[in-house]
Amino acid sequence: MKKLLSLIFATILLFSCNKFEQNPSKNSIEVINDSDGYFKGIINLEEKDFLGTQSSITLTFNGNDVKREVSQRLFENVSYGMIYRKGKDSVEYYYTKDDKTWHTLIAKKDFQKWVTDLERPVVDSASIGSSTLIDNRPFGDIFKFFQSSAPDVTSSIVNSTLKNCTSVRLQTFLVPQNGVSSCNVWYSEDIKIRPEILEIIEHNQPTSIKTLALQVEYFSPKVSAKNTLDKVLDKVNKVLVKTGSKIHLNSVDSTDDVSVELPKNSVKVASKDFNIIVYPKVESSGSSDGGGSYDD
Repeated sequence: MKKLLSLIFATILLFSCNKFEQNPSKNSIEVINDSDGYFKGIINLEEKDFLGTQSSITLTFNGNDVKREVSQRLFENVSYGMIYRKGKDSVEYYYTKDDKTWHTLIAKKDFQKWVTDLERPVVDSASIGSSTLIDNRPFGDIFKFFQSSAPDVTSSIVNSTLKNCTSVRLQTFLVPQNGVSSCNVWYSEDIKIRPEILEIIEHNQPTSIKTLALQVEYFSPKVSAKNTLDKVLDKVNKVLVKTGSKIHLNSVDSTDDVSVELPKNSVKVASKDFNIIVYPKVESSGSSDGGGSYDD
């Protein structure tokens, strides 16, 4: 009888273990890809800057195309977005305010130049605005210390974890352009993004990372301070790094039912008209400048 009970118990235990191994971890997702193996679904990120501004970033992929929309919590009724479709020579850029949406087209080469140079995009070169107080950066700002032409300096690559993700890797980079910090970048090897898309949305991302960065944090490396000045500078550097920009992953939803489309009732306008809508002319004594650029 004891042998029979032991056999039954062992069978139940073995069945339970096999069942546990077959079930994915609660921290993982079943990734859905297109026929070429590229991710289909929605990824939500949150970016925080040194001023405490929080921007929600929603990335929608259907394998071939991408939609990237940014909205700030401070201005929930305002958002900026872009859509890039495989093989197209232009990017659809749109602006939504109070449930009204306008969109225009930007040549792909101009859009890429904007990202490469980290410049505010000039829609209408004949009407360049004078606003310099707001200097938001375009896609790829989180990697502003990396340059596409410079070699990546990777100090380590290890396995890591992120919520709702599988096959997560963590790369730590030394950042020579910054001089005071290192950078941790998390990504999932299961979430593959078409290179043509990745170049558009994260142009300055380190070339050793072949897919979308899901989480990015800068930190001050530990140094052996030799004197009082070094100690003071080390503390300052840590504060600067701590308050700098960073991106955190909020959620990943891999689904076959995903649409990369402009908001409903979006009105297409010329670049000049779009520019005036986003940056209305401001009347001032002696001059009246129309906004000449837009950003997200």
